Amino acid sequence: FCKFGKLHVTKGNVDKLLGILLTASKELKRSGPH
Repeated sequence: FCKFGKLHVTKGNVDKLLGILLTASKELKRSGPH
């Protein structure tokens, strides 16, 4: 259960990071040269 809990939390953190990266890349593309 402990391992599964850690895995679940890690996956949640990864999802958050991916979301942040996606938003950041969108902002960079928008502000960068077209």
